[in-house]
Amino acid sequence: MEALKGFGTALRHGWQEAWEGWRELTQRAGSALTRFAPRKSEQHAQQAMSFPRWGLLAGEVIDRGNAVVVQLELPGIRREDCQVTVQDGYLRVSGERGWDREYAGASYYLMERTYGGFERTLRLPPGVDPDSARAQLRDGVLTVELSKRKGAQTRRHSIPVK
Repeated sequence: MEALKGFGTALRHGWQEAWEGWRELTQRAGSALTRFAPRKSEQHAQQAMSFPRWGLLAGEVIDRGNAVVVQLELPGIRREDCQVTVQDGYLRVSGERGWDREYAGASYYLMERTYGGFERTLRLPPGVDPDSARAQLRDGVLTVELSKRKGAQTRRHSIPVK
């Protein structure tokens, strides 16, 4: 009977740990979970191969006092396939990750990477100046730096990615 009691305690503890881990994952990564929409030309092939539709584009928004730095993981995205805009206090990053056709027709045992168009929106702290924004994509990480100033405009502003 003691062994059964110990097993029940261990099972409850394991379930609680799993629940806490799941809760933290959904709280921390919930906004990073991004839907990828297949290109129209690749839609049929992706559906036939069961491509994943959701991926994580994890990011950070850092307030340095006089500037805000946003870093967003964009592995496999080329700078020419990435658009960045600031509007109404939000940074919008959109783009597309193309499917690597080198292995077209091959059999996949595991497929976790996502392909297609995506859009991720991040809330910015107040007072960012969209006109000062600079964006750079290096080693799969997009870095956008924006100066802060009082009375900054909230109009739409596109930012070239270098």
